[in-house]
Amino acid sequence: MGRSGFWAGAPYLAMLLLSPLGGWASDAAVRKLGKCRGRQCAVWTGMAASAVLILIGGNTGNNTLAIVMVATGAGFNMFASVTWWATCIDLAPRHAASLSALMNTCGALGGWLAPVLTAYIAESFGWASALDFIAVLSLTGGFLWILVNAERGIEPEPVEASGSTVG
Repeated sequence: MGRSGFWAGAPYLAMLLLSPLGGWASDAAVRKLGKCRGRQCAVWTGMAASAVLILIGGNTGNNTLAIVMVATGAGFNMFASVTWWATCIDLAPRHAASLSALMNTCGALGGWLAPVLTAYIAESFGWASALDFIAVLSLTGGFLWILVNAERGIEPEPVEASGSTVG
């Protein structure tokens, strides 16, 4: 494998390493802070680290540092994303697959739009601006987690045939 193959695989290596670390950190934060704040802190950590690393990588003149920073930024995005799946289970335990599918659908739409928008920004304003935009999206996504409370489910309480709530 040549150097270009190694560098092309760097984001996937970072994801491989940081994904389980994100799961461990999320579970540890939940034990210490509760589901709401624990899940939020895990996502905030991953998304903020991702944004900062991508900003650094996108604005450095050193190609090696740029690749390492952007790849590690992708890894920290995966660090955060494992918490998204756990939160689907927290929010809708009886419908976690449906909620996960909805989350995946929205992510696929973003994945479809990302190469088009990234290419447009890079062509119009340069690659550093395209990566800066990605970093801003990461920060925005992390910030929006202030609205997510994993302790408060989104499913209605099941109702018995007599009309009383099962508890």
